[in-house]
Amino acid sequence: NQEILQQDVASLKQKVDDMQYVSYDGTLIWKITSLHEKMSKVDAQSERQTSIYSPPFYSSATGYKMRARLYLNGDGNARRTHMSLFFVLMRGPNDAILKFPFNYKVTFCLYDQTPQQRHIIDSFRPDIKSNSFQRPRSEMNIARGIPK
Repeated sequence: NQEILQQDVASLKQKVDDMQYVSYDGTLIWKITSLHEKMSKVDAQSERQTSIYSPPFYSSATGYKMRARLYLNGDGNARRTHMSLFFVLMRGPNDAILKFPFNYKVTFCLYDQTPQQRHIIDSFRPDIKSNSFQRPRSEMNIARGIPK
């Protein structure tokens, strides 16, 4: 019982934290702190696929609910060579009035905070046949994006 209660409290805390950063204009500004620490944990557990999720955000006040998913040690053919960044369509409160499949261009902009400023910008158009862009039937659809 104690463990279940702790999980519930952690889940509620995460939801409150996520609400502090919610955006309603289709833009996510996700500052990932302690990246070196997170990366060292990945190195220690290199056989385990480690990913982190951004807080949810929306395309508009009555729009699509979305989030980003970052694989710190890469995914698929980028494993152990690059980070992989993906777009995740989530079940949202306005899905009944939205058009599916989701068919809007997705652009990722990774801004390098070092003096070198090696920013990475990439975009993709959804494959409207993919289940990833259909109306979500569970909390989150399968992530799609840029493996490296």
